[in-house]
Amino acid sequence: MAEIRFGHGCNKGVGRLTVMSASCLPVRFIHLPERDFPCVLPIFCPLIAKIETGGSGMSVLTLQDRIDEAGDPLEMLRTAPSGPYQFPIKAEFSNWRDEQEAWRQGAVLFDQSFHMTDLYIEGPDTRRLCEFLAVNSMANWRRDIAKQFVHCTEDGYLVRDAIIFILEEERANNLNKPMNANWVMY
Repeated sequence: MAEIRFGHGCNKGVGRLTVMSASCLPVRFIHLPERDFPCVLPIFCPLIAKIETGGSGMSVLTLQDRIDEAGDPLEMLRTAPSGPYQFPIKAEFSNWRDEQEAWRQGAVLFDQSFHMTDLYIEGPDTRRLCEFLAVNSMANWRRDIAKQFVHCTEDGYLVRDAIIFILEEERANNLNKPMNANWVMY
């Protein structure tokens, strides 16, 4: 049996994710010093939700607050945080306008996983589960490779494709929209 763990790794002040929200989207538990219970924050909205603590407790900044803080919507998007995972290579560009110009002039290597959902699959049957769910071959399954992972129904209808990272022989990460994670868990 393969164990499925849904979510991202730990950040400072953020506990490891162990549950999903009622809408089947991942959430973070944030432990605030002045509260004796965890607060829940969806991980898919780094632009909108921002928890601040101090004085009288906790406040959540709205989208309008974030726009006002940045000056205008375009500047907010240009300087937005890249998501819960910071790629371990120093950023070469400070905003997306410069980065897009560089794409025209050269090549690009960038992380788009911040808007996707991580679904970790662990256990001795990890490969067998992935072979059962995928219509494409998992023949060269080995550590440190990524493969396209095409999900279909039993009747052959395409559900969606994803990227599967083989982390260990018995551990993989399925990365894409929440629909993929929901299908694999189903």
